[in-house]
Amino acid sequence: MSGSPGPRATGAHAPAGPALYPISLRLVGRPCLVVGGGDVAGRKVASLTAAGGQVCVVAPRLGRLLSAEQAASVAAWEWREREFEDTDVRGNLVVIAATDDVALNARVAAAARREGALVNVVDSPEECDFFVPAVVQRGLFQLAVSTGGSAPGLAGRLRERLETEFPAEWAGAVEALADARRRVLGLSELEPATRREALRGLAALDIQALLDDGGEARVAQAAEATIDEVVERCTSPRSE
Repeated sequence: MSGSPGPRATGAHAPAGPALYPISLRLVGRPCLVVGGGDVAGRKVASLTAAGGQVCVVAPRLGRLLSAEQAASVAAWEWREREFEDTDVRGNLVVIAATDDVALNARVAAAARREGALVNVVDSPEECDFFVPAVVQRGLFQLAVSTGGSAPGLAGRLRERLETEFPAEWAGAVEALADARRRVLGLSELEPATRREALRGLAALDIQALLDDGGEARVAQAAEATIDEVVERCTSPRSE
């Protein structure tokens, strides 16, 4: 007999539909479209370009944030200085509708979906294919908080709390762990069980305590010591 299913959400706490699928999207070199030129659009453009997206902005005029980049000639995005046309969505992986015109945003979303693009409509969760979470970025280490567009203010407050809990030096700590993991995976002579044990040892390190004790260098030192201890214990000849 098969096992019983796990507990399900009920009543007021049940989700309105299927759960969202969390994903970290690689955007380097991928075409992305932002419709709108205001400050909300400016923040979307900033996050897309930071992720390496090839961003195009369609808007008849630009707000403060985007205008400043244009004036300083530092814009890492293309501006089409005109009204939106349905054909603008073609070839884009991500399309964000960020205007203050509800009807225009709906038109952008409909055109994007016809072309198979992923759509985000600002302030309209029901029209979104994805939501942009509140993010704490520490180098390779990224923490994302989402409420599925239902309570973005709460997500922002939780991000602030996490920024305090995971200070900037976590970036270097994660780099040290990444280096240690590469070392373990590169030890081809290790048995799979030994490799797994070494990786579990790295994952079990108390990163914040190590950072408090000696910063990123202390994390790297502890990671190397963990690997050495596991390798020595698992590969040394056993006495009869």
